[in-house]
Amino acid sequence: MRIAVTGGTGFVGKALAKRFLEEGNQVVILTQKAKTPANQPNLSYVEWLTEGSQPEADLKDIDA
Repeated sequence: MRIAVTGGTGFVGKALAKRFLEEGNQVVILTQKAKTPANQPNLSYVEWLTEGSQPEADLKDIDA
């Protein structure tokens, strides 16, 4: 399953993302500052809520 997490860099969001990854899901974290995750092939960051950001393409195949 491909899951989007808003607030994924905060306390609760980090815990949720970790849990979803442990369950074998792909996690897309929506954040104001996108970064490259180290050694996490099922984790990606998408920049949003910033001027010029267009996350629609990254979110089109989201299941939850």
